Amino acid sequence: WRVPIVHVACWLGPALIVAVMSNQNSLPSDTVFGRWMSQTGWAGSLVVLSFSCSWVLPLLTSLVAGDIFAVEDRTGTWRHLLVAVRSTRRIFAAKALASLTVILLLATGLTASSIVGGLVAVGDRPLVGLEGQLLSPAHASTAVLLAWVSALAPTLAFAAIGLLG
Repeated sequence: WRVPIVHVACWLGPALIVAVMSNQNSLPSDTVFGRWMSQTGWAGSLVVLSFSCSWVLPLLTSLVAGDIFAVEDRTGTWRHLLVAVRSTRRIFAAKALASLTVILLLATGLTASSIVGGLVAVGDRPLVGLEGQLLSPAHASTAVLLAWVSALAPTLAFAAIGLLG
């Protein structure tokens, strides 16, 4: 029951948070790109990314990757799984692939939701880069997507630790 709730939260939560935060008078100026949330829709996704890298993505990976084997222990189905016709390597590979798929779907939900929320709330305007340069909306979209993709490597590494545990 937890994973479907987390899916809904990942696909709807960031859009609502970005939309609400972008229309407030006091923006999170201590966060990278926080001060630009009312200027461009691309900044909201980067604020969500910075928060997600610290809290959300590790929590999601521990929920999914750590729980994928623990559920067998809780439900008492290990004995059925281990006497199945499949090898233990195949069972581990299937569980790892299922975990990877769920984590990628959750990360995609966070990405899409935060981008759509920002673009709907504020609009597709140029983004001010880290060095003060103005990025066109097309270049900003590429930069935001690449930033989210770069967060996948440490997320999947953390998930691998959870699977091995």
